[in-house]
Amino acid sequence: MCEMAKKLKMARGTLCDIEKGRQIVSPQLAVKIAKICKFPNVIAVQLAVQDQLRKANLKYKVKIAA
Repeated sequence: MCEMAKKLKMARGTLCDIEKGRQIVSPQLAVKIAKICKFPNVIAVQLAVQDQLRKANLKYKVKIAA
């Protein structure tokens, strides 16, 4: 976890909060994480937005296209 936090230029505690679901990832941060993990950006952004909606108790499904 420490190495990933360094790559993302964030505190370990912040990364821990994200992993535990205490903090939501922004679409911008999702893209940054996706690049580091070699994961498709569009899926990362879709999941980030979907998580924001879920946290707001909004029952919407998100589909994002590049």
